[in-house]
Order: sequence, then C-alpha cells, then structure tokens
Amino acid sequence: MDIEKLLGTAANALSGAVNRNDEPAPQPSSRSTAIPIYTHEQIEAIVSHMTDSAVVSSNSPTNFSALEPTRKQAGTVEAFVKAMNESPSRIGQQRGQDAEKALLRLGETEGFLGMTPKNTPYFNLKEGRYIYTKKGGWIDMVHFLFYAGRAYKYKQEGEKNPIGEAVQDGYLQERFDPAHSSYSYEDLPSDKFGADFAINYFNANSNLTLGEQVERYLKEKLEATDPKDAPNYDSLPEDDSKNAPSRTNRTTKPVYTQENPQ
Repeated sequence: MDIEKLLGTAANALSGAVNRNDEPAPQPSSRSTAIPIYTHEQIEAIVSHMTDSAVVSSNSPTNFSALEPTRKQAGTVEAFVKAMNESPSRIGQQRGQDAEKALLRLGETEGFLGMTPKNTPYFNLKEGRYIYTKKGGWIDMVHFLFYAGRAYKYKQEGEKNPIGEAVQDGYLQERFDPAHSSYSYEDLPSDKFGADFAINYFNANSNLTLGEQVERYLKEKLEATDPKDAPNYDSLPEDDSKNAPSRTNRTTKPVYTQENPQ
C-alpha cells in the first residue's frame, strides 16, 4: 500500500477540500519523493472527512472482519496451518519459489484505493485465527499473513526497511478502520511479527513448506501455546460483535505476554 499515493488520491477525491500547505512535512519514507507532501493536519483532515462521510464503514476495505480475539476462533498453530494447507490454492503446502510467490500473494490488495486485502480474507473465519504466544501475546493470523506479504514485497522492491514500511501500512489501516474496531490490542503486534517472519525468518531455499515455516516461527520464536494459557482467556468474548475492543494498543509492543501479562 503506497501511503502517500493513497493520501494523494483521497485528497483529490475531496475536490480541493484540503489545500496544500507551503510548509513541507517530513517525508515518512523514500517512496514519497514523487508524491505530493501533506502535513499532519492535512492527513488528519483527509481521514476525518472520509470517516465522517461514511466512506469507512463496518464493511470497510481495511476491515479484517474481526474486532479482537474470541474464544470461538482461538486455536492452535496446527489448526491454522491445516487451514492454510487446505485452502483452495494449498498455500500452506508450497515450497521454494512457489512458497515465495505464495507469500507475495498474501500481501496483494484490490478495491477502494487499493486497500482491500485480496487473498487473506479467506482466513477470516477459520479455526485458529487467533493464536496465543508467550512472547508475542495474541497473534491475529490474518494480519500476520497480510503484512508478511506486504513486507516481502517491499523487500523485493529494494526498500531499506521493509518491516518498517509494512508496519507503517498497518498504522494507516488502523487509522482508516471504524472507531469501534481500530487499534485492537493484537493488531499492530501481529502486523510487525508477520513482517518480521517474512524478512528475517522465511527462506525461499528451504525444504520446508510455507506452512511449516510459519509454524516453526510461531513455536520457536514466539513460543505458541494453548490459548487457555493466555492471562486474559477467561475474559475473551465468545464471538465477534460490534462492541469496541476490550483494550486498545497503538504500539507494536505486545500485551498479555509472559513478560507483560497485564
């Protein structure tokens, strides 16, 4: 997701409602060199206008169809990898260069301003979407896979900080989401861990499948365990709802971990 291009498109759609400021704002990334620069106030005005105009709704393109972890979809790594393996494209079973292509597909977008995840919505309602880990807290695997794909794309494009670029996309997604669903406590950490997996762990030359590599990352680096071990398991909602998340988190630092159980 090219954030500066998106904001430029959104601003043009407002038919001049937001004017350029002569004082340039700091450029958030190297990708902004050919894109008009907007100040913080202009960005806020653009996003606020779009939200207030009901452009962003419960069916928002950036909505990942869930608000926070639920008991219904809390599960194990094995259950989610099984869903990957049994997906129509058998994405979890891909190896080598096919696994690399599959990882890139996970980050593809479409729709309104190119913000709709194209392939990961298949997993929105799958068992094991929410995996509890001792070091990473709750991981939303839909966020994890999407931002893994985004980071890997940035890596292939030669970005110096592909993880940072992917996380920046994640922040923008949260800003565009409806107020009742944005910044759920697991969202941004899931984005970052997915990006970390893609850049620092995934190996296209490995004999392991994509699903097996995801499984090893979650178990070996984040120490995935039984969801009932989560310190907040008993307070999880049974199913998804339109209620606001029970806790928000505007950082990539995970909560409800072994080191940070509160």
